[in-house]
Amino acid sequence: MHDSNQTDPPAEAGEDASGLFSTLLPPPPPPGLPSIPRALLIWLGILVIFGVGGVLLGEQELALLAAFSGVFVAARAADVDTNWRELYFVLGWVVPVLGFILSMAVGFAIWKSDLPGFTRAALFLMASCSAGVAVVSVATPAADFMVRVLFHEPQPGHLLRLSARCVALAFALAIPGWFASQQVIADLLNDPHPFMDNVGLGGGLVGYVLLAFAGGGFLTRRTLGETARRLGLRVPKLRDVGLAALALGALWLINTGVDLLQQRFLPGLWASDRRISEAIAAGMGPGRVVLLGLSAGIGEEITLRGALQPRLGILWTSAFFAILHVQYSWFGMIVIFILGTVLGLVRKHASTSAAMLAHIAYDVIAVLEH
Repeated sequence: MHDSNQTDPPAEAGEDASGLFSTLLPPPPPPGLPSIPRALLIWLGILVIFGVGGVLLGEQELALLAAFSGVFVAARAADVDTNWRELYFVLGWVVPVLGFILSMAVGFAIWKSDLPGFTRAALFLMASCSAGVAVVSVATPAADFMVRVLFHEPQPGHLLRLSARCVALAFALAIPGWFASQQVIADLLNDPHPFMDNVGLGGGLVGYVLLAFAGGGFLTRRTLGETARRLGLRVPKLRDVGLAALALGALWLINTGVDLLQQRFLPGLWASDRRISEAIAAGMGPGRVVLLGLSAGIGEEITLRGALQPRLGILWTSAFFAILHVQYSWFGMIVIFILGTVLGLVRKHASTSAAMLAHIAYDVIAVLEH
């Protein structure tokens, strides 16, 4: 998701794509002559099908991610062929505007909360700063600065600027967003219906795959095989399976160890995180448990470890991974950061496919334990 029209970062170990992928599409057009109109038409068809389908099926997350993928497709097209810059400029406002609206909504929720006065004022100021980041990021020099800081790329393109805006806004809103989300989560926990009944697992999985392939340049810059290589996807080899098994053991040991520590020294936080985990597992049959593992394991790994990590690095990607799990306590998010680092190392030394295997198995076991 995060490479521009410049040379990609060095491939991480194990990123070779299977010949199965590379034979499915014709070779890319010669440099300077990208078949952008054809690519955009295909992408338009894909996004309309999944976007409209998501709306009709009540899969709001799928519809939103399909629309978001369209912005990344436009950014990639503008990087490859300057004739399509106008298309991107029409769509590129989405991230700053949504970031501003979300930041102001979080700030308003905090201001209306019953938090202590100083805490409420500090969090409201943070949310306001996040809104300011959204506004400032519209300017190309500011976006270029974000790219240099986050991705260490001296010559940004449209795709990298878009990606940097997304990452910067997520980090800027992390702390106030966590506080604002607690009341929403409390309301969901008090709802008599199972917690996961409100989540469309299959739609999220498809949506994140679309987003990763859109940012990875599928059709606009790369064939399917080249996109798979960029994302670290391949048919799992014996080494992938072995490292995934080792990672699964490490994830389980880390989680078990920190769970005991949290229960011993932070019993209040332990009870809160335990309640969230039990709410996620409540009312889920075996089939839905597996679907949950596939949705999180494939969706999160292909976008974060596959697309983002080669640009942002293991530690910052793990931090990004942690702040997406606002349902947990601050201690729980630190644990998720550690688990994400383990998965990042698997991606670096094997492949995204191996990280997916470990993540899927870990989530399934974690849910079944509750």
